[in-house]
Formats: sequence, structure tokens, C-alpha cells
Amino acid sequence: MAINAGVTSTAARAGKIDDPKQLAINLMRDSHALSIAVKSVRETVKVVKARGVNLKLYKNELLPYKIPSAVAGMIMKRMFAGNELTSRIMTLHNDVKDIMYGCKSIYEAGKQENLDLPLFYSNMDKIFNR
Repeated sequence: MAINAGVTSTAARAGKIDDPKQLAINLMRDSHALSIAVKSVRETVKVVKARGVNLKLYKNELLPYKIPSAVAGMIMKRMFAGNELTSRIMTLHNDVKDIMYGCKSIYEAGKQENLDLPLFYSNMDKIFNR
């Protein structure tokens, strides 16, 4: 949920989430936006950690978010361009209510824990105030 919230909030950082499929397509084609998504995921993972989850158990899932964000963005762009299945999976996450539930849950938990998540909060505030 934290990874999805970080990615989704970046894809919708202009404040529009009406067409999640197109937002995912746009994100996958933009290495800079993917780099921002990596940074946002790094923030949202802090919520999971604050809730007591042992992140060492999720090393493989979190590995792409540990490398420098610019490098990760370029690698992810190439991966999406070259792997149709992965790209297709990204576009299948298009239920706006479900997406917003996850984003709001991470947002509210971060605020409750008084966590510093400036990029994620900024993106979410744009979505909330559109």
C-alpha cells in the first residue's frame, strides 16, 4: 500500500486522478517522474516502519527504492518499455476509489505519526484540493 501510494501520488501530482491508466502510462514513460516516485516511496515506507513493520523482511521489494533515485528512474523507464507484462500490470491499477483509499490511509497514518513526508504530502494535498 505504501509503494502504491508513493507511486500514485507522484503520477497524480498535478492534482488529477480521474484517469489512472493514462497517469500510469505517462509515469512509465518519464524517467524524471519515476525518480520522483522513488523518493515519494522512500517517504511512504516510513509510515510502514512507524507502524512497527520489520522492513528487513521486505528487502527484495524495497531494493529498487534504495538505489539513487535518478538511476532508479532510468532503470524503471527501460524496464517498463521492455516488459509488456510489467507495464500492463501498472495500467490495471485503475479503481480510483481503491487507489484513493490506499493513499488516504498512508497520508492519515503519516500525519498521525507526525512523520516528515514533504513530497508525499505535497502531492496528496494537490489531489485533495483539486
